[in-house]
Amino acid sequence: MVVGTHEGNVHIPAGAIAFIMENGNDVAIFDFHQTNTKSIRVVSGGKLITLDPGRMVLLSREKTDNFEEIAHHCRCIGYRHAKTEQLNDSIRAFAMDFSIPSALNAVMPFKQMLASSVPQEKKVIEKLMMDAVLLQESTAFRGPFKTAHE
Repeated sequence: MVVGTHEGNVHIPAGAIAFIMENGNDVAIFDFHQTNTKSIRVVSGGKLITLDPGRMVLLSREKTDNFEEIAHHCRCIGYRHAKTEQLNDSIRAFAMDFSIPSALNAVMPFKQMLASSVPQEKKVIEKLMMDAVLLQESTAFRGPFKTAHE
């Protein structure tokens, strides 16, 4: 599946779970889960960005290299180690880790799925929680997550 945004195209392989937040000036793409070796791919400014579970990228037209200065709702989700790359004259990419549990608690559709009794939704949440546990065990050395509110 390919999702077109103002800043680029997001290629989501079968079985992957992604979340995309578009606000007109910026777009945030979150990789929550993959079922095979094919990564979520983002093509923007003639460049290819691949994501793994627990990683996100914000594509922005803001004229700053400091993620802390970007006014986007994605900053309400726990993140760490934002790194920037200029993709072309107008688009910058900010790539970083994100906290799956933080996203599940901050994003309304995921919050609703957490409380759902629908078997398919419960199964998706179980996959995401398993990914969160595995990522926490393998990446805890990278330090704590933070949000815009901290």
